[in-house]
Amino acid sequence: MKTAAPPRVAEWGSDWKNHVARLCNVVDLTGAEEDYPLAIGETARINISAASTLLHIAVEDGVYDIDGIFDEASFAADQVINLNANNTTYANEFRAVRISADTSFATDEVDTGESTTLAAHALSGNSAVKPRHFNGRLIISGVLSNMTITMMCTSAGSQRLSVTTSSWPVSVAHSSLGTLSIVEPATGVIYVRRVG
Repeated sequence: MKTAAPPRVAEWGSDWKNHVARLCNVVDLTGAEEDYPLAIGETARINISAASTLLHIAVEDGVYDIDGIFDEASFAADQVINLNANNTTYANEFRAVRISADTSFATDEVDTGESTTLAAHALSGNSAVKPRHFNGRLIISGVLSNMTITMMCTSAGSQRLSVTTSSWPVSVAHSSLGTLSIVEPATGVIYVRRVG
């Protein structure tokens, strides 16, 4: 199946963004009111401008890549970032393991943490950080939902790296990707791509 040829550059005007989006299979879900089921290979874009943002993505068995990019001035202080699956919380049902380090090694800070008392998927682990970017892979198989997150942060003039693995081994189906939950309003964009 052939892709339609783009308009000549002189005629593009503001349409170039729409043309690129079509080529990249990107759908803008900012402000969506219902959950959208991504097709394999399709990417959703959601602008973030609040402390709590419904992502409005329907999920099913498969693999999803998630990227979050935040304005570095978004956070006044370090913040924990969670993904509330199905737009709610489930007390004591999530498990997470985190390794983080101050990459300047000024304090030789390396932490490991584990918890079985989380109420959501942990995107920044169970420590507070000031994030610039996170990247994760969500794998849903049956009723099991597993996520691996790599978080890159800037805080107090140094860069931190946080690697988190989070899982939700319960009998409740993960049907809606969920709500991005941060303590304070943040400015950024989330990309979610279904890869399988």
